[in-house]
Amino acid sequence: MNAITKSHQNDTAKSSFSFGPETISLLKEVQNYNDRRITIQYMTNFDDLLKTVHEIEDKGELTPIFDVRHSDIGPENGFWLRGLDEAGNVMHVQAVRHDNLSETTLSEHWKNDPLLYCTQGLGIDILKSEYDVAPVANEISGSVCYHGELWVEKSYRQIRLASKLANLAMLMALGRFRPDYLYCLIVPKVIRTGLSVRNGYLHMHPQGIRWHIPGNEVPYDEYLVWMTGEELTDLMSRPQEVY
Repeated sequence: MNAITKSHQNDTAKSSFSFGPETISLLKEVQNYNDRRITIQYMTNFDDLLKTVHEIEDKGELTPIFDVRHSDIGPENGFWLRGLDEAGNVMHVQAVRHDNLSETTLSEHWKNDPLLYCTQGLGIDILKSEYDVAPVANEISGSVCYHGELWVEKSYRQIRLASKLANLAMLMALGRFRPDYLYCLIVPKVIRTGLSVRNGYLHMHPQGIRWHIPGNEVPYDEYLVWMTGEELTDLMSRPQEVY
């Protein structure tokens, strides 16, 4: 099936939004990238995301912010993408969440519920961790989207498809939520690959969140990468300059 598929399970978002020609054009390119036939599914049932991630051997645990067992996440405030190869096997996932931070800032949002953003299995001490080191985290507010969980199956990583898939979700976030800001939290080893730049993120700070791990002298830093809604709109109007 060479078309975008919408999941109708738990999809109360209905048709209150539509995707523009830039999104449709990029979608067609992704689905036929290097003559590989890929099906992209637009999903809003996050129970399905949890099940899908559990079945992926080389992907880490789902971040709690996208995990229905820990977070209030669903069709009203999020979506995720599932890519299937010609055989129907999952070859890609990523997710976007929207939050209304009009009465607060991103740093305060993190402080209020840090467990939702905490990488699992590291023994992090959230009380000693720092959430306001990046100056912009104290300025980001309004309509804000968090972009994460980007995973591509190994055989597809060689064809540099990840950036196009990320841009697809970014365009969909723009059409779905019209955010004032879009951001990611990325570990340093991924930053060093240049992925965030290839994805089109225009800003970064090396200490977005500084997670404190007992026994470690050096905090476990995650980079904050972000762009404004205006920058996203401008960048996505010139896709050849993004990917």
